[in-house]
This record gives sequence, structure tokens and C-alpha cells, in this order.
Amino acid sequence: MKTTEKAKVTQIQINTTAKQLGDLIFGGLNMWVKAGEMLVEMIDKDPDAIKKICKANPKLTKAMLNKFEQIGRKVYDPRLLLRNCAGYTKARRLPYSAQQDILKNKVKVAVSSASNDHRLVDVGEMTPEETRIAFTNEGVRSITEQRSFLKSQEKPKGVRRQDSSPDYVINKGKVTFRHDVTLDVAGLAAILSQMTR
Repeated sequence: MKTTEKAKVTQIQINTTAKQLGDLIFGGLNMWVKAGEMLVEMIDKDPDAIKKICKANPKLTKAMLNKFEQIGRKVYDPRLLLRNCAGYTKARRLPYSAQQDILKNKVKVAVSSASNDHRLVDVGEMTPEETRIAFTNEGVRSITEQRSFLKSQEKPKGVRRQDSSPDYVINKGKVTFRHDVTLDVAGLAAILSQMTR
């Protein structure tokens, strides 16, 4: 009986591939920035540029070009468009310089309302709860502000707070989940029946 074994990858192959991937990915991000800057220059000369470019190249969509315009105008650091995780979503709302700072450094997240202890978390690895603690719509809270926020979220002793907000919202034929949700067949069927009413 003949068995097939996968060839083992050497550390040299891993290192070579890692370098090549990094060069391609970050080279691509630099190209995104250049494309955005080129698009901004065109839009500044002709406000109808996006419409004309889409007509000239149907593979380019208005939504796509709008994102590239935002990259070119330094609204978004392009790295924040690679994932739709909780931390990146919040970070995209911040000024460009704050986005770059957060991507370069980790975010301080308070451990509890009772101590100054904090942990450093990569923005791409933040949980939805950590983003609620660390971010406001305007920026990153200081540790003191985070502790105050945590204190305000604590349940008073003896009082049970009922979470009245649903796990999801149905709007215009689309379902938006507010947080990680696990559904069984009955849950999916309930959502579908609400959507077809």
C-alpha cells in the first residue's frame, strides 16, 4: 500500500514566502494610496470624474472609487479597509493621524473600573466589548475615561438589567447583527418569516 506524504516546508521557504507576501501586500497598499491620490487629482479637476471613469472602465464601480477617493484624501488608512472587525470599524471613524497611530501602536484597554491596570490590544484583534470600552465616536478614551465608562456600565447591586435590544435588526430586506450570534434552524426560520411579512 502506497501512502502519499506532504513535503515538509522548510523554515527558509517560510521566510522567503513571508517576505514575498509582505512585499506584495504592502506594495499593493502603496498602490492603493497612489490610485487614491490620482483619483483625487482627477476629481478636483472634474467633479464628474468618477462617473466618467466608471463609464470608461465598467470593472470600476462608483462604490469602489469612492473608497479610493477616501484613501487619497487621507480619510482612511487603506489597511483599515482590509477587514471589517470591530476595532477596524471604530478606527475608521477617527482622524487619519489617529488611525495611523492606532495601527502602529496597540490600544490601551482598561481591565476594570477599580484599577489603573490595562492591557495593550492590537486594534485588529479587539473584541466588540473592548471597542466599546476604548473608543468613543470621536477618539480613544484615556484609561481614566475607560474606567468611568466601565463604572457606568456596572449593574447596581440587587438590580437586574434586562437587555431589551434584539440581537439583530431587519431593514430593507437585510439582516444586521448587533454582535456575534449563533442561530439554529428555528432562529433562521424566524428571521426569514419576519423578512417576508
